[in-house]
Amino acid sequence: NIAQAVIPTQDVLPYPDLLLTAKNAYKIFDGVAIETEERDGLYKFYKEELFYGIAEVKDGKAKIKTKLC
Repeated sequence: NIAQAVIPTQDVLPYPDLLLTAKNAYKIFDGVAIETEERDGLYKFYKEELFYGIAEVKDGKAKIKTKLC
């Protein structure tokens, strides 16, 4: 079964999850930087519980860096 052999992308990325409210998830999905209290760095970003890509937090703002969906 191929589904058992394939490792999901989000499972191999060494970044923590970026947890957002639904409103902020849609903003960042559309490319809008949002305020966050997370530390600077890269995070896995999910939209509606589906892995979407990598977000970068810098100076208290999170923004999509790489879309992987």
